[in-house]
Amino acid sequence: MADGNAYGAVLLWDWNDLGTVEELPAELLPDRVQGHAAWSPDGRLLALTGSEQLVVVDIARGVRYDDDEIMVGDWDITPRFSPDGRCLAVGNSMQGSTWLSMIDIGADGVRTERYARNMPPTGLSDLVPSVVFGPDGTRVAAWTRKDEGRSGPNGCRGLLVVRDAATGDPVWDLRVDDEVVGVPGDSWWAPLCFTPCGAWIAIGLDTGVLWVDAETGTPAAGLTPVGAVHALAGAVHVGVVAATDRGVHRVSPPARQRRHRRHGARGRVVSVGGPTLGGCRCCL
Repeated sequence: MADGNAYGAVLLWDWNDLGTVEELPAELLPDRVQGHAAWSPDGRLLALTGSEQLVVVDIARGVRYDDDEIMVGDWDITPRFSPDGRCLAVGNSMQGSTWLSMIDIGADGVRTERYARNMPPTGLSDLVPSVVFGPDGTRVAAWTRKDEGRSGPNGCRGLLVVRDAATGDPVWDLRVDDEVVGVPGDSWWAPLCFTPCGAWIAIGLDTGVLWVDAETGTPAAGLTPVGAVHALAGAVHVGVVAATDRGVHRVSPPARQRRHRRHGARGRVVSVGGPTLGGCRCCL
C-alpha cells in the first residue's frame, strides 16, 4: 500500500505488517508529488504523478522511469494500470482542458505513449479524478467533473466517458444529472468500478451508487442509497464494495436489471445469462 503526506513523501506499507512503514527515496519521486498513485497488478511498479510529470518506479529494483516527451496534466492527474499491467491509462487536466492518455509499459518499465485523446468539452468538467479499466482490459472509463465542487445546470454531477482502450475511440458518454440520478446532489469525485463480470459500471456519488450498463451507457433506475461514496472496489468472490460516510457496504445492481457478460478471446461477448453465470457473485 502507498500513501503520500503533506511533505511530499511517499510511504509504503506491507499488508502483512502494517506497523512497518518505509519511505520511498526522494530520488525516485516526481519533482513535486501531487495527484494520484497507482500500483501495477503484480505490485512491482508504482506510478506517481507531479505537475506535468509521470514517473513509474520499479519498487523491487529501486529504478525510476520517466519521459519528458510524454505530456501529462498540471493539476489533477489520475493513472490506472490495465488488468495485465501492460499499459497505463492517465486522466489529465490542464487549465480547464481534459484528456485521456494511454501509455504502453515495457517489461523493463520503459514507457511509450500510444495516444492522447481530448475528453468531450462540456463547459463545466475540468478535472479527471477517476479512471478505471474493465475486467478484460478492452475498455476504459473516466469521470470528469467541475473543479468548484458544485453541480452544474440541472444538477449535473459530471460526465462518464467510456473509450476503447486499444484505440481511444469513443464507445459512449453519459451526462450524470438530477434527471439521471433521480435525486439532487453536488459535483463529486465519483470513484468508478466495473463489476467483475464486466456488465455494469458503478459510479460513487455523494448520494449513493449509480449503476450504468457498461455496454450501452443506460443508467439503472434508482440509486443504491449507501451515503456519500469515497471508494469502490470489486472482486469476483465478493462483487463490489463501497466505502462511504456510513461505513463499508457490499452493493449490487438493481435485481430486476441484473445481467452478465462473459468474454471470449479478445474481449468478444460469447454469452449472456442470469445472475449465476460462471459463478459470478457481482449481483448476488
